[in-house]
Amino acid sequence: MELDHPLKPGKDSISHGKRDRPELTRLASEADYVIRGTYTADTRDYEDHTFSGIMFDVQCKNNLPIHHLEITHIWVRGELGHVQIFHCEGSIKRDSSLNRTPKHGSPELFTKIHDQKHEPSIESLKEMKLTKAIRVEPGQTAGIYVHSTERGDQAIVYNNQRSKVTVEDRHFKVLPGMAHVSNVPFSIRCPWGYAWRDRR
Repeated sequence: MELDHPLKPGKDSISHGKRDRPELTRLASEADYVIRGTYTADTRDYEDHTFSGIMFDVQCKNNLPIHHLEITHIWVRGELGHVQIFHCEGSIKRDSSLNRTPKHGSPELFTKIHDQKHEPSIESLKEMKLTKAIRVEPGQTAGIYVHSTERGDQAIVYNNQRSKVTVEDRHFKVLPGMAHVSNVPFSIRCPWGYAWRDRR
């Protein structure tokens, strides 16, 4: 995932006289630069499970002066196949406006941002570029759903939940989510019953 922290150019300036040098007297009220960082959440150390998909939250922290978090790529490994990635505004766990919880059975709340066939990549993470970046402002949360229609149970590698936060850095948190064991996107049922598994 790539993190963009853009700050708009400043508009204000201070003048100290008619003959002041512009480079010394024009002081921007806001920074005019962008800081770019990269963070990869790697599951190769555990590889607890593989199946059709994983849904989780990403939260932008608000304890630093960051303008926003922007996710432009997601890396995944497994048998892969036809992979689709979706995102929703707010957490996957609830939608107070519709008075229902959670969102995993409501595809109308999600936007598709990746739809592509991928060759298997069992050991190495495969980069998947999003057609539209996910933008998360400080203190806000976005839900992400990675799913493969590949038959069988080897499509997507994921872990069991080990703590309240899966991974984090100074700017964001990836929170535990739900695994999907159906190769039909958003399906509630599978041959074994309920198609979603908590604490992943």
